[in-house]
Amino acid sequence: MLATVAGLVFLDLLPVLVLCGSILLGELGNESALYLLGALGSALIVIVRHENYNGRLRAIGFDEGLTEYRTLGAFLFALLLLNSAWAYRRRRSVEWKGRIYSIDE
Repeated sequence: MLATVAGLVFLDLLPVLVLCGSILLGELGNESALYLLGALGSALIVIVRHENYNGRLRAIGFDEGLTEYRTLGAFLFALLLLNSAWAYRRRRSVEWKGRIYSIDE
C-alpha cells in the first residue's frame, strides 16, 4: 500500500509541483541550467503520465475530458490509502459505511 502511495506521489504529484515551481522560478528571472532541466524533465513526466492515463480512460470507455482530474484524483486516492493504513495500524480495524471491520490475522 505504501508503495502505491509513493508511486502516486513521485509520478503524479511531485512532477506537477516541480513543474509549477520551475515556471514560477522562470518568471522570477532564474534561468540556470538546473532550473531548465527540472522544468523539462517534469514537463516530460507530466505529459507522458497524462497521455497514458488518457489512453487508459479511452480503453474503458470514459470521456477523455476526465483526464484533467488525474492529479486531484491521485492526491485524493493517496489520502484515502494513507487513512486506511493509519486506521489499520492504530485500531486494527477499518470503518466503512458506518460498519467496523476488524482485521484478524
